[in-house]
Amino acid sequence: MKKVLETSISPNYVPDWELPQAVREIVQNTLDENGEIEYEEGTLTLTTKNGGIPHSMLALGNSGKRGDETKIGRHGDGLKVALAVILREKKPILIENGGLIWEPKIGTNSSLGCECVVIEETDTGERNNTVKITIEDLEEEIEEICESSLQLQEIVFGLDLETSETLYGDLIFNEELKGNVYVNGLYIQHDSNLKYAFNFNPRYVQLDRDRKAINFYELLRMIAKLVVSSNDVAVIVEALYDSNALENNELSYYLDEADESTQEEIVKDYCSKRVGRKSKIAFEAEPEVTFDNVVCIDDNTMEFLKENPSLVEKKFVYVHESDDYLRRFVNQASDDEYFSKEVHLRKLDTEIKIYDYKKNQRPAQLAFFNQSEFKKQVALINRLVALGAAPEDIEYLRKNLLSKNSTTRFIDILNEIDLDKVTDEDYQLK
Repeated sequence: MKKVLETSISPNYVPDWELPQAVREIVQNTLDENGEIEYEEGTLTLTTKNGGIPHSMLALGNSGKRGDETKIGRHGDGLKVALAVILREKKPILIENGGLIWEPKIGTNSSLGCECVVIEETDTGERNNTVKITIEDLEEEIEEICESSLQLQEIVFGLDLETSETLYGDLIFNEELKGNVYVNGLYIQHDSNLKYAFNFNPRYVQLDRDRKAINFYELLRMIAKLVVSSNDVAVIVEALYDSNALENNELSYYLDEADESTQEEIVKDYCSKRVGRKSKIAFEAEPEVTFDNVVCIDDNTMEFLKENPSLVEKKFVYVHESDDYLRRFVNQASDDEYFSKEVHLRKLDTEIKIYDYKKNQRPAQLAFFNQSEFKKQVALINRLVALGAAPEDIEYLRKNLLSKNSTTRFIDILNEIDLDKVTDEDYQLK
């Protein structure tokens, strides 16, 4: 018995979609259901065994995958849109739907009076849980179609993937795929600044209906988390060291998510690469870089140590690093009490504050002192002392005259000034 299922989907729906996008939708639906895919002589066969497609799924927006984070298709449009495009491209398609035979065609919707996708349904009288979709006449388009799916490339062209599996997806090393971004095997986008290819777990990535791109900042975050979770020291260090690589952007934020042993190797390998650069503080007989003895310093600390070499401790290897997160990661506490990086860094921080004060705030306060009314009064009193004024008069002036003048702007250096030696000339601190 045959009947016609009318939809409201125009064959001109999503005019920017072509055959590869349509086929990849059906391929992805099959992969989401852990189905099987076969290709032979221009015919693509996709089979799932999780139950038939109910009539309600022909309505736009209805999806059996909404709320399932492990699957990409959650918008309810994929199969319907794919049918419109495949029919528009005049490719034969047949759906064996749990004992029903669906033949999608372009026909007239009797209610709307316009061309729409319609499905001629034949009931075989049998029922099963299998859905089998057959798309024919794909010889000319199969190469372009396969570019949209890693699984199709494996099935049709025998692609041998070189990957590192992680919680967030796969890190792909194949040179011919470099720069590609996939989600559950579905091609999403390409970026020439990537050193590798990435195939993300759909649980951690949100896509729009067209599945054309991932939000750029979300992509950077996911790349960093995937690279770190690989615990591949060589890959992580290479990415850290290449500031032009897209993998580098957010990487230092997530380094502490790597395994503990991996973290130690990252510190040793990365900092060993930095040793010998002109920006590094050098000294004779420097020790070999280890997790416990390497200290990352910023610009300010580097300049401070260059001007104060006596504070350089030879048991440490100092490496200049501008990335705040990476410095904190390298400088984290170690178990070695002898090296105690944190203690050394706290000591350096105190010395730098004193140094900065003397270098910057101290001269400024001295300038305020030399221009102050307080200093003029002190110089006047000292002249009177030199002229032999009575001690009680001098004491009176010091108590009553000086107390009326503010010392706030140079209070920090007042204890360094010998007031008995103040004259009309600018005072110099030792």
